[in-house]
Amino acid sequence: MKIIVTGANSFLGAAICSGLISKGHEVFALINKNTDRIKSLISNDNFEYTDSINDLEKVKDAYAIYHFAWFGTNRTERADKKIQAESIDMSKRIFDIALENNISKFIFAGSQAEIGLRSEYGRAKAEFASYAKDFLKNNTCNMEFYHLQIFSVFGRGDHKGTLIDLVVSAAKENKEIELSSASQKWNFICIDDAVYLMEIFLDDEKLKNIPKQDAYHIGSSDTRPLKDYILEIAKVNKGYDKEKLLFGKRESNIEGSYDLIPDVSWIGDYKFKNFLDEVKRL
Repeated sequence: MKIIVTGANSFLGAAICSGLISKGHEVFALINKNTDRIKSLISNDNFEYTDSINDLEKVKDAYAIYHFAWFGTNRTERADKKIQAESIDMSKRIFDIALENNISKFIFAGSQAEIGLRSEYGRAKAEFASYAKDFLKNNTCNMEFYHLQIFSVFGRGDHKGTLIDLVVSAAKENKEIELSSASQKWNFICIDDAVYLMEIFLDDEKLKNIPKQDAYHIGSSDTRPLKDYILEIAKVNKGYDKEKLLFGKRESNIEGSYDLIPDVSWIGDYKFKNFLDEVKRL
């Protein structure tokens, strides 16, 4: 099958592209100017890419689209209402193209930030998802819309400066690191598990056994206080002095300090990878 992936040079986008190609699918990718994460795919005969949304209109034979593209995902821009509005407009255009080209499935990469709606980023993601669902409810269309709310994904290929990256670096270098209180419930899922779950939405046979959800949580079965995760991450250096983890010395991120507890009951008895084992692979 031919699959469109927007935001294909993002951490998640590049990973899903690799996963799809490994299973024999053709991928048509929309990227921005940076090709660093897709370098290994460029020479693959089943991979084609563009940096122009206009080119998506020419793809008439795609079965599904994974929509990851979004402006304003960094810490500062998540609070920028104008940038988030631009992402909504871009997403609506891609949605319209998918309808015009008779694409069967639109798989939208929403976010844990939608829970609680405490940032412009989370509100914008939720607004687009509501727009798409309402449109399909009120119009006769053959396209299915799958709303994924993706929790904290980590793994090789992620950008520098994530919480896991910073704690790993501090532990290995035996340095102090200032942290929030980290008292909220949190959920990490490794990239391989996330890709597996996201690929389910291409498989009608698997979907028959999954209860229909308004939004499908892409998270792991391992929910616990964020502080517990941080203490475990620090175990990458057995000799690290845990007193150098300075909890309560900085504010929480823009989305605030609230519990994030995914409902992963729809996944069934899938066995997730061990958190610390995956951290050690970074």
